[in-house]
Amino acid sequence: MSGPTPDAPAPAPAAGADPGNFFVRRPIVAMVISIVTVIVGLVSMSRLPIAQFPEMVPPMIKITGNYTGADALTVEQSVATPIEQQVNGVERMIYMQSTNSADGKMALNVSFEVGTNVNIAMPTLPPEVKQTGVSLKKSLAMPLLVVSVGIVVVDDAIVVVEAVEHHIHLGLDPKAATNKAMREVSGPVIAIALVLSAVFIPVAFVGSITGRMYQQFAITIALSVILSAINALTLSPALCGMLLKPKKEGTGLLAKFFALFNKGFNAVTERYGKWTAVLLRRGVLTVGLLLAFFGGAGALGSALPGGFVPEEDQGYLLSVLALPPASSLQRADEVAKQEEELLEKAEGVKTYNTMVGLSLATNTSSTYLVSFFVQLEDRGERVPHGHTARNIMLELNRELAKMPETAGFALGPPAIPGIGTGSGFSIFVQDMVGRDTDALAAQTQKFIEVAKKRPEFARVGTSWMAAGPQLYVDVDREKMMKQGVDPSELYCALQTYMGSSYINDFNRFGRQWRVYLAAEPEYRASVQNIGDFYVRNREGHMVPVSSVATVRTINGPEYTTRFNLYRSVEVTGEPAPGVSSGQAMKALEEVAKETLEEGYRTAWNAMSYQEATAPSSSTASTSTSSGRSASSCWSASRRRTPSWWWSSPRCRWTRASRCSKRRWRAPSCACGRF
Repeated sequence: MSGPTPDAPAPAPAAGADPGNFFVRRPIVAMVISIVTVIVGLVSMSRLPIAQFPEMVPPMIKITGNYTGADALTVEQSVATPIEQQVNGVERMIYMQSTNSADGKMALNVSFEVGTNVNIAMPTLPPEVKQTGVSLKKSLAMPLLVVSVGIVVVDDAIVVVEAVEHHIHLGLDPKAATNKAMREVSGPVIAIALVLSAVFIPVAFVGSITGRMYQQFAITIALSVILSAINALTLSPALCGMLLKPKKEGTGLLAKFFALFNKGFNAVTERYGKWTAVLLRRGVLTVGLLLAFFGGAGALGSALPGGFVPEEDQGYLLSVLALPPASSLQRADEVAKQEEELLEKAEGVKTYNTMVGLSLATNTSSTYLVSFFVQLEDRGERVPHGHTARNIMLELNRELAKMPETAGFALGPPAIPGIGTGSGFSIFVQDMVGRDTDALAAQTQKFIEVAKKRPEFARVGTSWMAAGPQLYVDVDREKMMKQGVDPSELYCALQTYMGSSYINDFNRFGRQWRVYLAAEPEYRASVQNIGDFYVRNREGHMVPVSSVATVRTINGPEYTTRFNLYRSVEVTGEPAPGVSSGQAMKALEEVAKETLEEGYRTAWNAMSYQEATAPSSSTASTSTSSGRSASSCWSASRRRTPSWWWSSPRCRWTRASRCSKRRWRAPSCACGRF
């Protein structure tokens, strides 16, 4: 006997009778809806981009400058400081960091809030800044790793099928059972979809990088719940009315097992129903239990260690070596070979690249710096043997600590590519009152030494050194005036002979070539070569440079860093095994309060800044000069104070009548956003 076809006309119901569920009577409509949904999903899936994370890296504008012949401090004072004062106050800026090196180069990175269009932010920069040469980063920089997110959604179709089977078991035919079940469960299915959507949709509107991180997840969950409810209300009743049949009693061990299981499940269901009835009659008891549950969940959540984005095994590591300042490139190459031997023997290392004269941690170049890019073996080959990226990193750090006269460490990539240069934490020690570099170095070293004694850290350190040997050309102005030598001519001669001077451009062989004038290498390889250089005086006679200038050795930094208008030193490190990033950051704040003197404070950078300013984070920068949180101070500037207010280093708010939105500044305050 053949069953009814999906399109078979149903007999007209009697007047006033329930016509039944629409999709039970018209199953083809439900099938069309489901087919269209699948097609739309397949088309969308083929067009969606695949990345490790959504676009959540703060956009950045990079400003570069060059002052040929100047040392790091001169570049800081003459190039970085005036440009930073012009940039300060640009809309939606979160922080800026400049690096000033002894080769005369300055690089200023200005980071903006997530979602800022840097093409719109560019025109807001003052003309003086844009004329120095501005290059833009779009930090969409995640092309390597693809992560599949499995989302478990309560399938509402199961609710429908179980309800239909229950009524079939009670003796109704499939279509009658489906109609009755849909009258009972349609409301709960819709309620489930609305409740879950109400939970997840608000997450999509959370601000900062945290909101960007969870936005796509929240929208995906909400849409999945809605689609599940639509499927349960359309296709599920149609298929139940067509396919479900009364069950036949089975025999055998498996049937007996399921019979016992169903008996026990029914008993639990009955008891659950009785308890639910009791709770419905006693509302005070129900509310009390809910409050106790919420309180316990809150207490458990506050007891758990805080963190931000967990660091994953991304298949590669970075390593940096720093020899004593002024070490030659040849010496650095010899030391690099020692680490290469360690990498050759290290378990889990596949290949590595060596870069002599460059630091990947600070993005600076010098003869005494070495960097390594270490590619690890496939996870399936090394992880089963315990060779995770973190274990390999810790083992390398133990071996590098044994190398004499060298400061070296290995670190992983940042948890979110594009935010910072490596894993772990990053914090700046800032000089708020403008003392010399030696004083800042002493405070930083004291901060590091105390932090090293804390059990929360596996590594704490900095690659910055305040004192490195440098050559200083001391010009005797009195002798220069007596011999009729123009200062500009003398400085131009020194720059040309010892460095280089740009002359012009010319075209040849279909390309453009740039002309520089410089002494041959053999004539500028030693300090004594300054005696071979001459400069023309006002009378046209050639005067030896050595008669008006001498060279002496001084100590000075190879590079300096400024963070949010203040000279700073970056301190980086890794939490100890079993210590979360939040616990490590809290420990650093305690160290700062204990060690830093009046006029110094700390400021978070990169991933640590994002964690400290996340909506759910209680970690914030410490301002030791005032005992208050510097991060909360600047946050208060953004949230509660008008644009004509300004902040002092002590985080006391004062009204300044001449403080405009961007332009008015004084050495003791910073007007605008941080």
